[in-house]
Amino acid sequence: MKLRIYDDSIRLRLTQSEVAQIARGMAVESVCQFPGGAALTYTLMVADTPAIDARFAGERIEVVIPRDRATQWATGIDVALRSERRHNSVLDILVEKDFACLEPRDADDDTDRYPNPHAQPKA
Repeated sequence: MKLRIYDDSIRLRLTQSEVAQIARGMAVESVCQFPGGAALTYTLMVADTPAIDARFAGERIEVVIPRDRATQWATGIDVALRSERRHNSVLDILVEKDFACLEPRDADDDTDRYPNPHAQPKA
């Protein structure tokens, strides 16, 4: 799972196998290790909740999506789930299926990503 944070927005991109985990109601978790032993953990969870939400505590970001929306998204053709949570400020939350890159990049592994709909068919 990839995490992108920009100002007041959180964006998670999931591979096909991670989306399959969400479809089964299982959480997906990733950890970014920092020098010195600190780590940032980010988790996408499915719960019986009315709306997409996010929370940050300690060294952990948790994004929660409603079970019915998670199942529909994971098994359907929709690419993304989006929600703006209004607390003291607006937090834009985006959960997406991750597509293969159009241009190969060093160290990128596209084997578990979704086929890119803009890719040219191979001859």
